[in-house]
Amino acid sequence: MDAFEMEQRRLSKKKESVDPIAVQAAQNNLQQFFEQMTEWEKLATQINDSHSPIIQEKVKAIFEQWATEAACTNRYNRLNAISYSMSPPHTYGSEQFVDVEQQSKNKILLFTKNHLNFQHRYTLLQKNGQWQVDKRQVFDGGWRNKGL
Repeated sequence: MDAFEMEQRRLSKKKESVDPIAVQAAQNNLQQFFEQMTEWEKLATQINDSHSPIIQEKVKAIFEQWATEAACTNRYNRLNAISYSMSPPHTYGSEQFVDVEQQSKNKILLFTKNHLNFQHRYTLLQKNGQWQVDKRQVFDGGWRNKGL
């Protein structure tokens, strides 16, 4: 990310201080979600049937482990509208962490950029001692919601 973008992001933050342990835990969990979803997309590509019980059960298990209940019930996520990228790097395979904002002790925003230079913002919430993915947004002149 260039210096101008970093300065814009710094100026837009509500809070500049972060708990490095919480941030690392949230980032690790989001990375695990990315890796498991990438493996799921590879499997879905091999099976090539979005109605396959194997595909549906596997994505359900990933969401139950890494996503909040609200994310699991969002009508745009993979549980309710199964879709997947068939070619590498798949949906999450090229996401690079570029910034973080901790809005509270239980809410962290992780910013990423992918191989196409799209910027994403992931909201993670701490529930029962575990950081879970709650929302994904894409920057398109402003932040807009995008299914997980």
